[in-house]
Amino acid sequence: MADTTLGSRGGRLLVEALGFVVLAYIAYAVTMSLWPPPEPKRLSAAESVDLIVAPGVSVELMPAAKSLNGARFAGFDVSPDGAIVVSTEAVAASRVVDMANGEAVFTDGTAITSFAFVAGELAAVDSDGRVGVNSDGRFQPVGDGPVRGFRLGASSDGSRLFFLRTDYDGEGNVPALLSMVEGAAPEVLTGSFDPLRAVGGDALQTYFSLGGALFQLFEPGRSALLLALPDATQSVVGIGVSGGALYFATERAVYTLVDQIVLPLVIGIGGDLRILGSDLYVLDVRQARVYRIALSTAGRS
Repeated sequence: MADTTLGSRGGRLLVEALGFVVLAYIAYAVTMSLWPPPEPKRLSAAESVDLIVAPGVSVELMPAAKSLNGARFAGFDVSPDGAIVVSTEAVAASRVVDMANGEAVFTDGTAITSFAFVAGELAAVDSDGRVGVNSDGRFQPVGDGPVRGFRLGASSDGSRLFFLRTDYDGEGNVPALLSMVEGAAPEVLTGSFDPLRAVGGDALQTYFSLGGALFQLFEPGRSALLLALPDATQSVVGIGVSGGALYFATERAVYTLVDQIVLPLVIGIGGDLRILGSDLYVLDVRQARVYRIALSTAGRS
């Protein structure tokens, strides 16, 4: 793990990427100061959230079943056919439900701690740290997780399953991020003393965040810093990749990175990201609800 740990050895990576970081930092600051914001748009259906939206972008609060009124969503994912699955915050344990009808996804009573769609199936982790899939409403375990205390993520194209360690590792002996494709063993991608905040990618690209820093992974154990947020109070909490497009979100906004320039898409919501077709989905950190961001309104009724 010595070659893959971010921490005391992260300085070399930062130095290698310093020129790019400076450009990205300046572009971010200049864009935020000069981008002419339109009048704030108020979405009455979104609990009166004020949003600033870039031209050609629209935002919609996704409807939830009446049985979920008042519920706060702690996690989510979007299936290839557009179904949104959410976990609800509760005092004792969370429930994993279909957001549209409020029905339980796992009907056998298994306590699920994390889930993600990969290769068209809903993968999940139970409270014992076992990895499994949803089989007709039942949790079907396939094996133990590759590291202790982890959560799942998936690439935007559904080709890879990610495992993110969730606790601090002061010894640098436990991988912070692994990925797995169907039929293969998990592959260690990088280490980190602190747990990584978000991961995203596709079959070829991988990006991850540590606090307010966004990294690109070139190969296992070799990554470079793409940008560091100028606002130290914000973190990169969501990452999405679609072809050559990279999207990321803080707790308060959603951005895209184009030609080393950070462009804001929506200011006022932010959180974990998913991509389906030309749409972004975000589980807003503060509202704990799911929004859809349509990146082009052309041709939409």
